[in-house]
Amino acid sequence: QKMEEKDIFSTCMVPPSEGREVLNEMVRRFIIHWQEVPRSANTPLAASYWLYYVDRRRVKAMLLQNAMQAALNLRTRFRVESAKVVPLEARQDSLTAKERADLKAGRRVEDILERSFLVLDTAILVFRSF
Repeated sequence: QKMEEKDIFSTCMVPPSEGREVLNEMVRRFIIHWQEVPRSANTPLAASYWLYYVDRRRVKAMLLQNAMQAALNLRTRFRVESAKVVPLEARQDSLTAKERADLKAGRRVEDILERSFLVLDTAILVFRSF
């Protein structure tokens, strides 16, 4: 279904200034698309109707791409955080109190990143299955 800006704003109960900003961001992220419909054969661009619509196939592809990019970002960050902890783990028996705290904090960050990746990986699996 294609809708005009004013119809979208009234349905969503948002002011036009805020709604236009959100619509533009959604177009920029390929979540919604727009189509120009001229009022007449020789109407200037500014006087045309602009209809917004959702292409479900494109949205699904874009959301999957965003999820996979997020997973890649998590793995990259995990690798960087792990590299910070490796020297401390190598000499684990002779650490100062501050170094032990740094090691514990580093392991905690690794754990959070790993859990986040597993949740996102499950979401990707479910998303690809349907």
